[in-house]
Amino acid sequence: MQSDEIAAPAAGIDNIESPVNNEEQEKRAILRERFLKLVKFLNENPHRADIHLHTDLNMRADILACSPDGQHFIVKNFETPIFRLDHAILRTSDIISMKLNLESSSNDNNNNTKK
Repeated sequence: MQSDEIAAPAAGIDNIESPVNNEEQEKRAILRERFLKLVKFLNENPHRADIHLHTDLNMRADILACSPDGQHFIVKNFETPIFRLDHAILRTSDIISMKLNLESSSNDNNNNTKK
């Protein structure tokens, strides 16, 4: 073989996909799609959320957006037991759970537009 030639991979080895891989890929694709829909929804409609962090503290904030890589949430009115921040960025690795209250947020938005 000359130095400028590239060896071909073994025929068919890299192209074989088992049904298990296809099912798992489909499940991941569905989860990815749901996550992207949530990110789009939050970007268009900020919502109040109860956030439970690894520090065993419960916080509240208005979720504004999520970073494109899903590693950070951008929030406003971030309330902790000790202080309140106008804006903050939360690492998803610090969050144990997040509960969105969609009903009260939509009612709050309607009340704010009527005032």
